[in-house]
Amino acid sequence: MTVVSALVLVAALVLVWAGLAKAARPHGTARALRAAGLPLHPQFVRAVAVLELAVGAAVAGTSDRVAVAAMAVSYAGFTLFVAVALRKGSVLSSCGCFGAADAPPTPGHVLVNAAFATVAGVAAVAETTPALAGFWRHPAQGIALALVAIVATGLVVLALTRLPALSAASRSS
Repeated sequence: MTVVSALVLVAALVLVWAGLAKAARPHGTARALRAAGLPLHPQFVRAVAVLELAVGAAVAGTSDRVAVAAMAVSYAGFTLFVAVALRKGSVLSSCGCFGAADAPPTPGHVLVNAAFATVAGVAAVAETTPALAGFWRHPAQGIALALVAIVATGLVVLALTRLPALSAASRSS
């Protein structure tokens, strides 16, 4: 397994997390889209979230090139949305990425999304082994990889949701 396939797995798990969260609570994302001038209904957000979930799960399980390419396009779209919102000075109290009023989007969101888009783009073009391909052949390594990927995913989500809030709170103190 390569570093690229491990990063693709983390990106896929973040996509699954975000898809699950938005499917359950689409209103935060719908509000963010409205604030950016895209008046989309929460049911539309929910449908897109289910698609995110499906793409993330497909990538995590198979690393199929079409699924990885779809993930690259998804992250590129997220990168563009947040970058344009930041550039235009749109006042987004939250991007709704994780289904709730988590934190305002920051340049960090742009960097993480761009990095995941790039890694997924490279993986879609290159010959990559699915990150979980050897799970059943080497269960101990598979469990270790899954645990590391889950922790890394949680850290990415925390970095995107809590660090901006902590930073804003420390500036206002």
